Amino acid sequence: MSDSTKRYPVILFPGIAGSRLESKNYQHEQKPLWFNENKMLPYVNGLLPTGDSEEEEEENSSLSSTGVSEEEQAANFSLSIVDSSKTEADIKTDYFTPALRWRNHMKLKEDGVTPFVEKSDRDKFNREAPELDGVRSLGYYVPEKEPLDKEYYEPLINRLVKEKGYEPNINLIGHPYDWRLAPKALEERYGTFTNLKRKIERLYNKYDLPVVLIAHSMGNRLVQYFLNWIEKEQSNGSLDWINKYIHRYIAISPPWLGAPQAIYRLSDSPILLPAGAEKQIGLKGMKNVLQSFSSIPWLLPVTENHYKYFNTPSFGYYKENRYNTDDISKYEPITVKYTLEQAEAQKTTLAHLANFYKDDSLITDATTGIIGSELIKCPNVNKLDVIYSTGFDTPVGAYYEYRDDLSDLALKRRLMVADELEHSEPYRDKPGLVIRGGIILETPRTKQQIELDFSDGSPQENSGDLVVPYGSLTYFKQWRKDDQNKDKSITGHEFSATATGQFDPTLNHNQIVTHESVITRIINLLSDASVDV
Repeated sequence: MSDSTKRYPVILFPGIAGSRLESKNYQHEQKPLWFNENKMLPYVNGLLPTGDSEEEEEENSSLSSTGVSEEEQAANFSLSIVDSSKTEADIKTDYFTPALRWRNHMKLKEDGVTPFVEKSDRDKFNREAPELDGVRSLGYYVPEKEPLDKEYYEPLINRLVKEKGYEPNINLIGHPYDWRLAPKALEERYGTFTNLKRKIERLYNKYDLPVVLIAHSMGNRLVQYFLNWIEKEQSNGSLDWINKYIHRYIAISPPWLGAPQAIYRLSDSPILLPAGAEKQIGLKGMKNVLQSFSSIPWLLPVTENHYKYFNTPSFGYYKENRYNTDDISKYEPITVKYTLEQAEAQKTTLAHLANFYKDDSLITDATTGIIGSELIKCPNVNKLDVIYSTGFDTPVGAYYEYRDDLSDLALKRRLMVADELEHSEPYRDKPGLVIRGGIILETPRTKQQIELDFSDGSPQENSGDLVVPYGSLTYFKQWRKDDQNKDKSITGHEFSATATGQFDPTLNHNQIVTHESVITRIINLLSDASVDV
């Protein structure tokens, strides 16, 4: 490529847990928070104290309070790092309870905006790391210690620099965000969308070219919201700004209809969070932390009319007693609201739904009042490319039960996934769905309703990418059928994990952004002869 080639500026958006977060240490310096294994261990005393209780300070500053040696804690932490091709259905014991002080630094107050540890609006205790540093990798390099492989956008960045001549933080920039916050909260606390608009305009004015937006996972929710915000609040319904400044939107692993696993992760059950491309971290004791995130409702399944594309009559089933745990007929279907009520999320997730989503016209149509009704509309860009992977067992729901914790009376009657429940075919009318570890999974044998309604010749039996179900990933096929989108270029790029006859686990939801074939496809999409001069 010659030096005279003009390149579309590129902005990268990470998914949930994809922006590095920083927080204050004892010297009030910004230091790594997420992902930072050292800060999560109880024996490390690096975060600013929250001062909530003497018990908390004792837990976080004294080895004697844990009764576990540093070596044992480090070993337990190592066990909690699991392969990114696993779900909670596959993991039984590899979970770790991080330090209470770290959890408090990760948690938000009841307002869903302010970090739990923050004492003053003028001193932001924790926030995202800036620019490409915030999205390049989740890893933090500790001197004289081999880091875990936690690459994220690093491989894509390297190839764009090497093969296309991009300049990091010049015409290739990142847009990290505090993924714990709802969209309105992001604008309130950080001016996230105002700053993004300015970034795009600066890039356009410098290069006289519109930008390419590349988002992964929940980053697509942020881009969707931004495009709605521009159209409705900044341009009075006009698409002129978008048509001028946005060349292409590349959506990787988008949860267009949401991801049902967001529901069961709000219970008392252990969870997995991405810690980079190849690894996830198994965490216990995170219910209060995750429920405090006002962003979680952004990922819940949207609008009941679209529930059918998850291929299950209900996202949750529940039984009152602990008997007959292997008999699925004893479990009754429950609504999302009821599940969250039983998970004691009335003052957190359910309150966030009411405060940040129900009355937000960029998410909920004011006429119908259906939460998420704006999220199912096609993004108003001229070129939309959807890159996604298929063929993975992917959660679409869960079976729940109450459990008592005899070691802690305060933890009695905790709603948890019935992780001992296994069943090969839970629904006679939906072959291909299975229960493993209490979680309902679609499999490559699942007949997909989205294909029955909007078939484009794809196989009718398929499954999602390990995190986002197939129907949510491929909802763009409905947009292509709409006459109102006839002037838009909407292209799907499916990467099947089983296409070669051998299963490729590295195409899963977490690793797809680092996959060589996917990166090559992105580079090809950026290669537009019309900008050669």
